[in-house]
Amino acid sequence: MKILSTFIIAILLLLLSACQESTTGNKDLSQNGVVAPLKYPLKTGQKTAFVYQEVSTNPSTYYLDDGDYKKQKGYDREFIKMADGTVYNANYDLFWEDKNSSLEYNNSVAKDYCSNLNISGNSSWRLPNVYELFTLLDLESRTDIREPIFEDMPAGFYYSSNEVYGTDKTIVIGFGEHDFNATKAYKIYDVDINDTNQTTSEYGVKYATTSTPTYHVPSDTDPYIYIMKVIVSDLYYNVETGYQTAVSTDTLFDSNGTVISTFGPYVSSTGGTQFNPEVKPEPTGTYVKCVSGPEIGGFDFVRDAKNEVVIDRATLLMWQDDRDVVQNNHRWGESIKYCQELQLAGYKDWRLPTISELVTLNDFTNTGTYTVSNIFVYKSANRFHSSSNSCFFKPDDSTCYQKNYQINTCGFLEDKVTQNFDIDINPYYDNNEPYYKTRCVRGGAYK
Repeated sequence: MKILSTFIIAILLLLLSACQESTTGNKDLSQNGVVAPLKYPLKTGQKTAFVYQEVSTNPSTYYLDDGDYKKQKGYDREFIKMADGTVYNANYDLFWEDKNSSLEYNNSVAKDYCSNLNISGNSSWRLPNVYELFTLLDLESRTDIREPIFEDMPAGFYYSSNEVYGTDKTIVIGFGEHDFNATKAYKIYDVDINDTNQTTSEYGVKYATTSTPTYHVPSDTDPYIYIMKVIVSDLYYNVETGYQTAVSTDTLFDSNGTVISTFGPYVSSTGGTQFNPEVKPEPTGTYVKCVSGPEIGGFDFVRDAKNEVVIDRATLLMWQDDRDVVQNNHRWGESIKYCQELQLAGYKDWRLPTISELVTLNDFTNTGTYTVSNIFVYKSANRFHSSSNSCFFKPDDSTCYQKNYQINTCGFLEDKVTQNFDIDINPYYDNNEPYYKTRCVRGGAYK
């Protein structure tokens, strides 16, 4: 119980910050340990400017997207079709499956499918992570924004290997017709009674442990004084009876993260109702595209506290990290203009980042309420603008209306405060441009 309590307290201390504008934490820029540049991210592929210039709310002439020649940031895309039906990405020495990937899977079956795959004697296949799936984004086409070299990559959601911490969801990346996004799908638990590594007990096979933090406001019906309750549940499935059992512990905390009381463990079961571990709805058209090769990652952030910037020594990108990041709200054009006029840390060449650059700030192993790396001091639950853009077509209208991509890394997910990694789009043809946050970037080890 002591170990469990320590684990819960660690979760609480990370979650108590909630998903508000964050101004905590710090790390000075190290002068040592310089690493070799990571050739990431790739260009988004957009060469055509998709900007719709006649939006009445246009605050300036600063609607510049990835199609503008000044915004072609990133590495050139190097995808090669191989004789065995795979696609080779020379940028990262990765092979991609390009046959039978149109089958729909839940996430457990998808992992097994990739691990059991053998193509031309290569059996080292796996699910791709989010960064790897981003390399397949090609924004040049107005109707199909997937890397065009693939023969078998239908529109739909594709499983990543990344999960949303503290939830029963996994991240899926959507390659649609005219759009691109990232969202979450429920994990499907895979119970294998023959797996000797799985824990068994009188309740059956342990197939998952869930942690559910919830905030609490005292009321007449629930007068207990506490700030948060964390429920940790070990989930078991009895193959013989078909019963599912949860063995849970509730821990209450005050605002200082001190344990007030602990209840449990208590057991809840399905009783006489027989069913398999719950299968929850997933996005329609959820696919798998396996990858083989060294996993993309290795971002290396250090913070220069004096200049209020964060440097990624792996990509050589420098990121704005001052109070403006959480205090200012901009429309898209205003956001572009703000970055072009920014003077920070002695530099004047700041710009709005591409959507592929923005995703590098996310650490999916982060156990806090943000997926954004803890090296950053200023974080927000709001969306952040990118320079990436694509078309939106109204019925019977061939006009290419602009759609700007934004990324959200934190917020309320269902009934609890937790990580909430999302990418979304907003068409601006109706003159109602939303206000979002801006984090500027400069540099990069690009060609």
